[in-house]
Amino acid sequence: MGISLQRHKNLQHFLENVDRVTAMDATLKARMKAEARFIRAFHYFMLETWWGDVPLFDKDISIDEIKKHCPHTKSTGC
Repeated sequence: MGISLQRHKNLQHFLENVDRVTAMDATLKARMKAEARFIRAFHYFMLETWWGDVPLFDKDISIDEIKKHCPHTKSTGC
């Protein structure tokens, strides 16, 4: 699960910071943001499928915070 959460974290970090890039074509930026949102949603879907209820993080958080909120057992609801 750690790799999937790291991917989710990377996508969230991208989405929070891509608008700071000024030298990128607006059309390309919009496409990349849409692709990142889709991949993030797909990863979240897969985490839900594999592990059951997992918390939805809507901001970039540290790996330690992820571990605190999401232990690696299905029986704990994460």
